[in-house]
Amino acid sequence: IISTQLLPLLDKIQSNDNEPAIRTNICIVLGKIAKFINIKNNKENELLLVKCFGRALNDKFIPCRNAALLSFAATIGLFTPNIIANKILPFIIKYTCDPYKSVRDSSFKCIQIGLQKLKQHALTLSDKPMVIEESNNNQ
Repeated sequence: IISTQLLPLLDKIQSNDNEPAIRTNICIVLGKIAKFINIKNNKENELLLVKCFGRALNDKFIPCRNAALLSFAATIGLFTPNIIANKILPFIIKYTCDPYKSVRDSSFKCIQIGLQKLKQHALTLSDKPMVIEESNNNQ
């Protein structure tokens, strides 16, 4: 129910609500329920959660941006390494220059946690990647 009904509903409310406190609280709720959302086996849910946190990061309301960064930091271990490296960290980097110190501090904290997860993942990879032969099928 959380993955199929609640997550899309919270996404819809967050994107349409004019009240900044509600958008902030939705971000906090998403951070708390993320561990119950099937994102390891469901790329769509993983990307939807990233989208919701990302939307909150773009919010003009400072507590909402902070909530997004803290939610990312708390849940970053749930995401695949490729999503962390290609979607989450590049998006968060620009908030290291946010005008508000609390947002900058949260951004650095999140980046540090994300880099730790990527370093842990890198240790599981082989030193020499397998060479995959490319087929000459030009379609």
